[in-house]
Amino acid sequence: MATQPIVPVRGSSPAALPRLATALIEAAATGLMALLTLTILAGASAGVYRAAYEGRLFPGVSVAGLNLSGLTTDDAARQLAAGLTYPYAGRIVFRDGERTWTATPSELGLNVDLGATLGAAYGVGRVSNPLIDAFMQLYTRFAGRSSPLVVQYDVARAQAYLQALAAQIDQPVQEASVELVGTEVVAHEGQIGRQLDLATNLALVAVPLGGMTDMEIPLVVQQIAPEVLDPTEQAGLARVMLSQPFTVNVPEMTSGDPGPFLFQPEQLARMLTFRKVNTGSEAAFSLAMQEDKLAAFLAPLVGTLEHKPQNARYLFDEASGQVALYRSAVRGRALNVEASTSAIQGAIARGEHAASLVFEYTNALAGDNESAAGLGITGLLPLGLQYTSFKGSSDSRIHNITLAAEKFNGVLVAPGEIFSMADHLGDVSFDTGYAEALIIVGNSTIKGAGGGVCQVSTTLYRTVFMTGFPMVERHPHAYRVGYYENNDGPVHLGAGFDATVFVPQVDFRFQNDSPYWILMETDVERASGRITWRFYSTSDGRTVDWTRNVTNRVDAPPPRWVENAELAPDEWKQVDWAVEGADAYVTRTVTRGGQIINSENINTHYVAWAAMCQYSPSTPVGDGSPCPP
Repeated sequence: MATQPIVPVRGSSPAALPRLATALIEAAATGLMALLTLTILAGASAGVYRAAYEGRLFPGVSVAGLNLSGLTTDDAARQLAAGLTYPYAGRIVFRDGERTWTATPSELGLNVDLGATLGAAYGVGRVSNPLIDAFMQLYTRFAGRSSPLVVQYDVARAQAYLQALAAQIDQPVQEASVELVGTEVVAHEGQIGRQLDLATNLALVAVPLGGMTDMEIPLVVQQIAPEVLDPTEQAGLARVMLSQPFTVNVPEMTSGDPGPFLFQPEQLARMLTFRKVNTGSEAAFSLAMQEDKLAAFLAPLVGTLEHKPQNARYLFDEASGQVALYRSAVRGRALNVEASTSAIQGAIARGEHAASLVFEYTNALAGDNESAAGLGITGLLPLGLQYTSFKGSSDSRIHNITLAAEKFNGVLVAPGEIFSMADHLGDVSFDTGYAEALIIVGNSTIKGAGGGVCQVSTTLYRTVFMTGFPMVERHPHAYRVGYYENNDGPVHLGAGFDATVFVPQVDFRFQNDSPYWILMETDVERASGRITWRFYSTSDGRTVDWTRNVTNRVDAPPPRWVENAELAPDEWKQVDWAVEGADAYVTRTVTRGGQIINSENINTHYVAWAAMCQYSPSTPVGDGSPCPP
């Protein structure tokens, strides 16, 4: 008779509730008993099944498509070893263009772990949970179970294999080069480098190994281009450069300037080089002059080509009170080494055969269109005309006086300027036109270029002294010179009023401390044997008072005799004259408007000087003997 579920009915009496609870408990107990019974039966069944396949794999188990159903572990191991041949029989082909290399997966580090693979297959249905084991055994028998294949992958072996390929594939990049062998240009083309991309190729190898399939892998090789591959253009440019001389020009050349400078191909080749330069996204060779050799060429030109600005020179017309242009102004210039270097290098890089030096220019303070009023010049300054006598001088001495005096004729001295006689005089040598004459060097009188120049400096010194301008530097002669004590001049000055100049060590300098320009004029008259110096400007009212005292006179020592092989027997020659020594004390007081603006003591010590005579070696004369009359 079928049992119907007991369902409480709304409105049932309380007495019916215990009967309902009792029924529910009985039903639950019945279900639990049934489940327990099933579990016991399943466990018993699994245990029996497991015992039946002890040492053998359960039916339905396979590995990588190999059916291992019911096989003993030994037979399964043999089956796996025979069936899993991919690590040794598989083929991975690497290709680089026409070249190929073939490797087995085992060579690339892939191997099957037979023990772990067999253990995993044998463990199917054996997890020590009766219910789960029973279910898995039943499922495997009817549905099949593929157990995982356990493999080992040694990446280091794959990397080592690829590195061995890299040793055959890689090519170093070679830069192009250009060299000069004499005047011959030799060019070497560059080579593109190749480098196996290890990281990318390792990733590609993992694809077939992971799927245990054969594959051909196109190797990834990086191309490395040299900075310069083809130097043909630069080599051609160099050949053009060496086909003819290279010229460095001096713009606006003046008298005495060196240049232009010509570099013959043989000389130019020794100075040229190729340097690598970047031109945006790529590099190229640029023909250039070697920096050290270009610097060595330019360095001496800095001083040689430098010109200080020179004011225009004027002469004063006393009749009209105006100035007339005597010589045009000269712009100053200084070599710009950096800009000149760039100009020369640029011309060579472009294959041009000439370049010009670059100068920085400075205009003179006084140009070619000055006026007397603009310069503040109204006439001759009080005592602004002084002269000295060179009567009795040799022709060579007069020549030197004339040449030196012309350096100052028409020269302007700006207000506040410290005037340097040496700067305007320049080089005194045979190269600049001076003749040989007697000069005083230290405590000796010898022959040399420029004898007589000190007559010019002495005359300037006296003009500066008498016009009251401050003296910045003055050097006297070692002994008294007769030319400067012969009572010649507007005012007899005598000892203590000389000045020597020996460029560049010894200079005479004075300052124009007035608000007006000074125009200096010089005049050399051979007929009268006189050099005259004039100062034109505007007087600021200054006056000069002076005194002179010569004391401590010392007699000249006995004559000195010097052998001269050029003299004939019994011939003698006097080359220097005796002068007594003395101390000259000069004071100068400059006043303006009743106020002293400068007061100074100028003390000069002159040594006693012996006459010097020369004699022939065949007729010697004892020291101290008087020079023959």
